[in-house]
Amino acid sequence: MYHEVMRKWVAALRSGEYTQTEGRLRSVDPNGMYSYCVLGVLCDLHRKEHNPDGSDYHYQWEEKVKEFGTTTTAYANHYDNLPASVREWAGIRHSEPDVAADPEGDGTCPMSLTALNDDYCFEFPALAELIEAQWMRL
Repeated sequence: MYHEVMRKWVAALRSGEYTQTEGRLRSVDPNGMYSYCVLGVLCDLHRKEHNPDGSDYHYQWEEKVKEFGTTTTAYANHYDNLPASVREWAGIRHSEPDVAADPEGDGTCPMSLTALNDDYCFEFPALAELIEAQWMRL
C-alpha cells in the first residue's frame, strides 16, 4: 500500500467524520444518514480525490438495493470489496486486504479487514491502528 494513501485512510478512520456500518461499503438510512465500513471509507477518499464535483459517473456512489429500511450503495459497481480503481490508486493487492490480528485471543492470524469490521466489530480507531502498523503488507 502507498504510504501517502495509508496516512489519509488512517486519518479519516480516526477523524470521527465517518459513521461505521457492516456488510457493505456504504449504506444510507431512512433519514439520509450515511455509514461506511472500513473499506468504504477508503472508497470515499478515492471518490473525493478523483471526483470532487460528482461529475464522473465511474467515481460515484450509486444507490442499489433497499432492504430493512436501509439503502445499500455501490462504488464502481462493488458493494462489499474494493474495486480495481481503488486498489490501484491505493497500491493494495487484494479486493479484501488482510492484516495479522488476534480477535479471539488465541494467536495472531491473517484476518481480512472486512471480517474485523463486520464479524468482530472492531471500531475504526482499532482498525486504523492495524492498518498503520501493517500498511506495507496490504
